[in-house]
Amino acid sequence: MPKNVVTFACVDGVWVTNRACFLGLAAALRAGLIAAAHARATAQGKINKVDLLFTYFAGAEFRQIVEGIVEAFVALKQDLDSEKRSLTRIWNKREKQIERAIVNTTALYGDLSAIIGPSLPSIPQLELRSIVAANRPAEEPSDEVAVAESIPF
Repeated sequence: MPKNVVTFACVDGVWVTNRACFLGLAAALRAGLIAAAHARATAQGKINKVDLLFTYFAGAEFRQIVEGIVEAFVALKQDLDSEKRSLTRIWNKREKQIERAIVNTTALYGDLSAIIGPSLPSIPQLELRSIVAANRPAEEPSDEVAVAESIPF
């Protein structure tokens, strides 16, 4: 044993111990070696995983998957736009049909009113008061109602 070492010490990179402490020092060194090996394996695993991820992201398989996702979204968007155009066309057609039916019904009522006169039953939805009130916003009062009431039908 070196003169300045009582139980154990590291002298020039070599562990030196007396007989009483050699088992404890051996166990401590063994635990340290196992921990170092585990840390090295973990670090190596992280490096390998990073390399694998980089290779995957840079590869053709990842590109094909992303292209497939993008193609699906583009197809969905095209279908949605097509449906919007179709429904708008259908709604416009129906709206024109409804307007034509209302105009024709109003014309028929007007013709009958001219022929039959005041004995024709009144239809409130075709009266000017009803039309003016329906088109006027609820907040603002209107002088049109007073004018409409004075117009005979």
